[in-house]
Amino acid sequence: MLALGQIVKPQGIRGEVKVIAPDPSRFRVLKNAVINGSQYRISSVRSDCNGAVYVKFDGIDDRNAAESLRGAVIEIEKSEAPPLDAGEFYVSDVVGARISARYGDEVRELGIITCVDAFGAADVFSAENGGNKFSFPFLKALNAQFDEQMRLLTVDGKKFDEVAVYED
Repeated sequence: MLALGQIVKPQGIRGEVKVIAPDPSRFRVLKNAVINGSQYRISSVRSDCNGAVYVKFDGIDDRNAAESLRGAVIEIEKSEAPPLDAGEFYVSDVVGARISARYGDEVRELGIITCVDAFGAADVFSAENGGNKFSFPFLKALNAQFDEQMRLLTVDGKKFDEVAVYED
């Protein structure tokens, strides 16, 4: 399953919900979604200029029903996922993958990605290497490349050293 967004609140009185998602455009092509283990058909999708998505699900017809979904994550089967653009990857694919850093021609193995937290401005990746834990914000400046076959995320070492935080 792939998480596409999180329901933050009901919107209006007819069962629509407000969703925060890293890529709101992905909702436009969806027909179905899974919420709390149940399958829902999407009847309408709209968005605003602030990046929020408003979704109406069949069977969720009033504010009370929409309220029951507050905080839930909207997921889809990976086979139903919209195609990704070049260089994009799903967060669920990188959890458990190795991470390495490029320093010119040298590549250093850093560890294994253990989780990804979404905090709005940037996702924060956590990783560990032999019990040593570290985290870093996922920024464009990292010039990250993900090899799905090798399950390897490679980042710019110099920029990584500037943003990584190590636990004591």
